[in-house]
Amino acid sequence: MVAVKSLVQLRVMMVISSVYAHIKNDQNEEMRGEASIKSKNIKTKFNCECPGGNTFEDIGGTCYYFSSDRGEKHTWDQSRKFCQDIGNLLELEVDLAELGSEASCMSDGLMMQKITKKGEWVWLGGSDAGSENSWRWVTSGRSLSLQDSLWHSDQPNSVGSKGGNCLVGYIHGDYHRSYFGDWHCEEDHYFPCCQVFDQ
Repeated sequence: MVAVKSLVQLRVMMVISSVYAHIKNDQNEEMRGEASIKSKNIKTKFNCECPGGNTFEDIGGTCYYFSSDRGEKHTWDQSRKFCQDIGNLLELEVDLAELGSEASCMSDGLMMQKITKKGEWVWLGGSDAGSENSWRWVTSGRSLSLQDSLWHSDQPNSVGSKGGNCLVGYIHGDYHRSYFGDWHCEEDHYFPCCQVFDQ
């Protein structure tokens, strides 16, 4: 068991190193003034570029990193740590994506459309681990209403005996759109990281 955990940690560190090398390469190319790279940089509502060249993607003025672009799936806790580690490398605050803040309100619908388009289940930065059905965004501490229209009609439902304490974005066939759901935190899913701005 210890060997498996060490292998997982090693794999995560290798991926983070690869992402960091990619970011550094993009930054070096930008510093050399290559117009093709500069044209890929995206302006946010704060009139600045998303970090790491094309590693992060601008969606409605918020910068996101999508693990699915690199084939990375992790548990909810591992996903959150991965996002924070990328932030530490960039000397920025980065965490699992949250929705519904004043700073991200323009990007919420676009983000859910992106999840739908990618067609994968993704971890989001919400949890009710502290108190069942008392959902919170873990970075900001803001409450996540059970009346939010992004919850699927049968969610949250505390899936199974283990309980579903982690927020997942998933596609439901009824309307081919993404919804919120509660799910087992130990499963591996893709995840979007988000650069956190002071609100």
